[in-house]
Amino acid sequence: MQNRPLQLAIITAQPYRGEVIEYMAVGKGWHVLTLGVQVSPVEALQKQPMDLILIDLEVPNAVDLFRELASSLPKVPLLALVTPEYLPELQDARLAGAVDFVAFPINHQHFQATLDRVLHAQPAVIANAKPGRIIVISSLKGGIGRSTLAANLAVALRQRQQGDVILAEAHYGLSHLSLLLNLHPRHTLANLATEANLDLDLLQGFLQPHSSGVRLLAAPSELAPIVEMERETWQQILVLLTQLAAYVIIDTAATTDAILSEVLIRADEILLVTGPEIASLYSTQALLALLRAEKAIHARLHVVLNQAGISGGLSPTTIEKHLGEKLSASIPTDPPVATYALNRGVPFVLSHARAPISQSLHRLVDQVLVDSPSAIKSVTQRLPALRNLLGQRRQAAGNV
Repeated sequence: MQNRPLQLAIITAQPYRGEVIEYMAVGKGWHVLTLGVQVSPVEALQKQPMDLILIDLEVPNAVDLFRELASSLPKVPLLALVTPEYLPELQDARLAGAVDFVAFPINHQHFQATLDRVLHAQPAVIANAKPGRIIVISSLKGGIGRSTLAANLAVALRQRQQGDVILAEAHYGLSHLSLLLNLHPRHTLANLATEANLDLDLLQGFLQPHSSGVRLLAAPSELAPIVEMERETWQQILVLLTQLAAYVIIDTAATTDAILSEVLIRADEILLVTGPEIASLYSTQALLALLRAEKAIHARLHVVLNQAGISGGLSPTTIEKHLGEKLSASIPTDPPVATYALNRGVPFVLSHARAPISQSLHRLVDQVLVDSPSAIKSVTQRLPALRNLLGQRRQAAGNV
């Protein structure tokens, strides 16, 4: 497994538990560092390399400690040490960054098997040989359901086990995806704005894991931290994200700015979301016409009708006629299921996997998973009209 002795740290308020693991280490040649609650474990662990870290869930604020270590030491696997009375906290620990758990009292064979499994499953963070595909969810109409579709599409993609999936918010508003996934990211896009040197390891620490396997790069959950980032920073973030996952799902806002321009330029797939009402159809028609006119764009376009079948809404046939585009998917309206999922922070493809609304998302995944055309133009090309519409003012401001 490795040529040097295993470096294992355990954080616990019960010295006896550390002694048990140290006793096991004697015969295996492991090096064990036991840290109590009276020290600063994060500071201590940053000073010496570790292969594995065990955190006793009985430690005060253990879940917060998982989040902090997952962010500061993203390449080190974190295990939860669980006694029966703390089993209810295990799910929170998994969401906060624990990759597995060990039960106490310890079964030696199970303990060894868990360590072997985790160490073999945790390769170093390296760039993907083939860059991931960027899938942009876009609409110039607010309240159309972009974030809901983005979250459920990401989870549905991850269920296919076709590769890692990153879900990212590319806008200057509040995070909706954190609510939809019931996550509380410690670090957000606002923190990235202050980083001078972005790299894979650093960005990895900003990704919040979800129980589905999807990782989230979130916008702030409060207004105060919201800051704007330079276009070059967004370009670098998008490139790095495609090196960390096979699929990068981008949730955008209904605003025409440089961020939207950048993600549309770099997209491999663009999902234009429309609704069954005139205002939504008008916005979709305007953006679709612009994207069709730009020959330099390499993304495939998919028009998605959300809330299909709502009383008084336009029919799919009418929408296709006015847009001159075949709908890739029609997501049926289902307010009870959508509201239930939103209020509980569980995507409906998980909470109601057999519902028609969930099945329609999986059919959309079938569309997205189809190989892109082989003739893909360089993403370094820029779209003059698109830049004029979406980014000209911000670009001019940056030159002042």
